[in-house]
Amino acid sequence: MKLVYKIGVLSLVALLVVSFSYKSTIDGEEGKKELKWKTWNDGYAEIKKGGKIGLVDVYTDWCGWCKRMDRDTYEDKGIVKQINRDFVPIKFNPEQEGVYYIDSNAYSGPQLYAMLSNNQRSGFPTTFFIIPKGGVMYVERIPGYQGPDAFEGILTKIVAYAQQPQQPSVPPTPANNR
Repeated sequence: MKLVYKIGVLSLVALLVVSFSYKSTIDGEEGKKELKWKTWNDGYAEIKKGGKIGLVDVYTDWCGWCKRMDRDTYEDKGIVKQINRDFVPIKFNPEQEGVYYIDSNAYSGPQLYAMLSNNQRSGFPTTFFIIPKGGVMYVERIPGYQGPDAFEGILTKIVAYAQQPQQPSVPPTPANNR
């Protein structure tokens, strides 16, 4: 009887080990299922290397719409897949103390936010896209909460713009072109 009990327990343990190993394999095959947010300094350095567009989520700790966008939009599987493929995701809280660099210039949180927004602050959340094209960094601002469906369209338009040959025009405003 004890032998049957031991075999049953060992079988259960083996089954659990195999099922967790299988889940890890599936997760690896499907790609990353969550965003790996970077700090401004790390993310901006990666954008400068080229290859991907910067997506800067500007938020505050007290902002309810920021938390809702984190939950509704930034956890959506389709959005996560698209961002991981085409963008460098950066979380930036301008109210947090810190030193933020653009090249060798140092800025405070409020100063960086003012630069990104061209001194036209629009509240929180605000998403900025930094699009490197021909040595120039174009910045596009999308103010406010964006649900997954609207945000998917915005991401698609930003990627399409970034893939166009360099032109002297400014990027389209995806929020106004829906």
